[in-house]
Amino acid sequence: MKKIMILFFTVVCFVSIDRTVLASSNSYIEIQDYLTEEEFINDFTVVLNTKARSNDFNMVTYFENLYTYSPINSHGSCGYVSFIQYLSYFDTFRNDNFIAEAYDRNQGNVTSIADALSVSPGVLRQSYPSEDLYTFIQDNKSSDFQMKLMDIVNSSIGNSSDEYSPSIGMWDYYRILDTLYSNMGVTFTYYSVSHFGSTAKPTDEEVIDFFDDYVKNQLDNGNPVVLHIAKYDEETGDYNNYHSIVAYYYDENGIYANFGWGSNSTHSLISTDYQITQAGVMNWNIMAETHSSNYIISNTEYCGCGLAHTYDYSYVQYNTNRHKAYCFCGDYVLQAHAASVSDLTTCMFCGAILSNSGTILMNNDNINYTINGSYMLPNGVIILVDEDIELYIRNELVFTRNISS
Repeated sequence: MKKIMILFFTVVCFVSIDRTVLASSNSYIEIQDYLTEEEFINDFTVVLNTKARSNDFNMVTYFENLYTYSPINSHGSCGYVSFIQYLSYFDTFRNDNFIAEAYDRNQGNVTSIADALSVSPGVLRQSYPSEDLYTFIQDNKSSDFQMKLMDIVNSSIGNSSDEYSPSIGMWDYYRILDTLYSNMGVTFTYYSVSHFGSTAKPTDEEVIDFFDDYVKNQLDNGNPVVLHIAKYDEETGDYNNYHSIVAYYYDENGIYANFGWGSNSTHSLISTDYQITQAGVMNWNIMAETHSSNYIISNTEYCGCGLAHTYDYSYVQYNTNRHKAYCFCGDYVLQAHAASVSDLTTCMFCGAILSNSGTILMNNDNINYTINGSYMLPNGVIILVDEDIELYIRNELVFTRNISS
């Protein structure tokens, strides 16, 4: 069985990554046996044909259906596979510039949101050879995101062409983020077993409890988590069947992850025979939000914030009559200012001062009303009664009659 080289630390292991410590972090130690697909099938509970329920519908649905466009685990590349899955989630739901369009895949040739959700966008799924990896990477790094990231890591480490390897440690995620996204200011922060001391073991109760709480807290906050797991041998101290996965959901049975071998390995429980050895998340909150075109339905682009835009995230004044209503993804539309019948001078959404909003012209027959009594002024400004506020937010307000009806 082949072996994978995994970056491992016995020093400070809660790391907010920065350049100052990068120079001393090029050492690898050998971890026994990376997990194979056959071993996964034997060791893990695969939950088929079940749909997890979560407050974060996007996260669960995305990772549960991420397989056709996920890189393939081969020759010990699981560290790349999980990180690319992780990045592709944020590319779809936060910023479509996070993964270059050359590597993006979209869901075309479908006619419904349900069809689009059934296969998640991601990147090219391509196998690569175990020999002469350098040449394969150079030939494919402009079209294959996994090859691009392998080249970044191997080059930054200083590997010669005959030493190029699919091995990666969590620390190396910094190299990728620093190379591709230094202008975005994102960093990767993670915990290791050694956080609890040089003699700590992943089977120690306090270590197990910590990782369990950490992962679940992150998921509660809408953050998928990159995990390294392994079988720990108490007698020898060896870490066997090392693997990298993305956790995206939990329930009373445990933590579920995408294990990177296709549709049968997405919604899968982490077996009790395995321990979490490292867990990390990216600081993505400072990343700008942009519309994502990764989902395509009938030639129409849908963003990741629910596939159809919901323009209730924030409101910014545009001019005296209208404001910009933003979707969570960053897209916006222009909407008419709206004031409450109890305060005709201020837009209740963007705060704009509406100097003419209280003036109803003498020709009242030209003023349109809703069935609840809200009305639209000739300048387009809307005066809302309480019953119509939610309809306005959902862009479902209908003016059905004028004052003489």
